[in-house]
Amino acid sequence: MRHLFIIIFFLLSASGCDHGVEWSEGQYEVHWTDTYSNRVLARKIDDGASIGRVKAEVIAVASNNKYLIAKQRHQKNSTI
Repeated sequence: MRHLFIIIFFLLSASGCDHGVEWSEGQYEVHWTDTYSNRVLARKIDDGASIGRVKAEVIAVASNNKYLIAKQRHQKNSTI
């Protein structure tokens, strides 16, 4: 019975961390973890890892062959 409880606890805790990629181009991506409002702009590095460049909440991204820009909303008061 104890083993069953441990297995159920592990499965429930592992399923609580949702994530996704909103936008990706070249070495950069906008991804989120847990909630959609946690979108950050990050630079992709080896083995699927990334380094955050613009903190949450990123609401728009544009790029060309020379520049990358991100529009960010302040999470506490929703100002841009």
